[in-house]
Amino acid sequence: MKKKLIYLLAAVTLTAAVWGAGPMQSRAVDLSRKGSMTVHSLKETEDNKAMAEDIKTADVVVDVYQVATAVKTEGYDSYTYAFLSSYGNPDTPEDAAGWNALAQETAKTALGGTVDPVRKEQAVETSISDLEPGLYLLIARSRNLTTAESYQIDMELKDGAEGETVIATIANSRDYQYAFMPQLISLPMRGTGDTTVVPNMTADRGPWVFDLDVYMKPEQSPRFGALEIVKTLSSYETEAGLPAEPATFVFRVDGVIDGETVYSEVESITFTAAGEERVRLDRIPVTADVTVTEIYSGSSYQAEVTEPQTAVISAEQVASVSFRNFYDGHQRNGHGIKNQFTYEGAGSRSGEAGSPRSGRWNWAQDPVQGAGEDN
Repeated sequence: MKKKLIYLLAAVTLTAAVWGAGPMQSRAVDLSRKGSMTVHSLKETEDNKAMAEDIKTADVVVDVYQVATAVKTEGYDSYTYAFLSSYGNPDTPEDAAGWNALAQETAKTALGGTVDPVRKEQAVETSISDLEPGLYLLIARSRNLTTAESYQIDMELKDGAEGETVIATIANSRDYQYAFMPQLISLPMRGTGDTTVVPNMTADRGPWVFDLDVYMKPEQSPRFGALEIVKTLSSYETEAGLPAEPATFVFRVDGVIDGETVYSEVESITFTAAGEERVRLDRIPVTADVTVTEIYSGSSYQAEVTEPQTAVISAEQVASVSFRNFYDGHQRNGHGIKNQFTYEGAGSRSGEAGSPRSGRWNWAQDPVQGAGEDN
C-alpha cells in the first residue's frame, strides 16, 4: 500500500462514553429507535472561511462503518457496546487517548477491506438516516478516491513521539490536501447533538439525541506537483586521442503564484555523449507558473532556442519543459567550471506543508581555467 508522510497536529477523536447516569427513569434511552447523523467537513468560523469555501471543491464523502451495537444497561439510563466480531472485543476506552487508539484499530480493520460500510460514499452536509443505535466509525475521503490505497496515508503527528505515525485519509481540492483522522461516534448521545459541544457524553443528564451534527476536523496543507526538464544534446564535442570531457548545463527554475515567488531552485544536467537526459524536481506548489531558464550551456555548445521555457504545475501530471543544444564545432579551453549555488532568505527549502519557500538560489560560476582561443 502506498504511504505518504505529512505533518499534522494531533486531533482528538470525538466520541461518547457510556457510563451510567443514574437509575432508569421514564425517559430511559429507547434503543429500538433509529437515528441519523449529518457529517460536516468542518465547523466554519470567522478564521477559516477561505478554507471552508475551498474544501467544498474537494467533493468530500464519508464511509460509515458500524463498529458496535448498543446494549441497554439494566437499571440505568445508559448503554454499553457489543462490538461486532470483525473488530474483536476491545475494552471501552476511559479517556481521549484510548478513544484515539480504538479509532486507529477499527480503521485498520475497515480499510483492510474485510468489512463493508453500512453507508458508503455519503455526501457531507446531508443527513445519513435510519441508523441503528451503536458505535460508528467515519472515514472521510474525496469521492474520486475509491480505493484505500489512493486515500489512506500515514501521518506523523508533530506533538507525538518521533517517528510515530497514525492512519489518516485525504480529500483533495485543486490547491490543497485535507487530512482527516478516523472518527468514532456514538449514537445516540446526550447533550445538543452537536459533536463540537462539550460535554456531549452519554453520561450527561440531558435528553438523548438521536439526530447528530458531526463536525470533522481536517488539516489543510498545500498540494505539490513535479516538473521534468528534458535536455537533448544533438552533437557532442570530441577530440581525437583525448577522452571526452563532460558537458554540464545549468537551469534556474522560478515558480510564481499570484505574483509571489513560491519556488526557486537551480538544477543541472551533465552529458558524456550526445543524446537525451532529464531531471525531475518535486514538491513544487500546484498552480505555480514556472519559468525555466538555461543559465549555463558550456563553452562549446549553442542552444537552439534561447528563450526561457514555461509550464504550469499540476498535481495530476508531471509538467515538462524541453531544451536542445548542439556542439558548435569550436573547441575551447576552459571547460572546467566551478558552479557555486547559495540560498538566501528565510523559510524552508524543503517545501514542507505549511512552510512556503521565501528565499531563492543565487548562482555564480568560477572558471577553473581561463577561456582560451578557439582551436
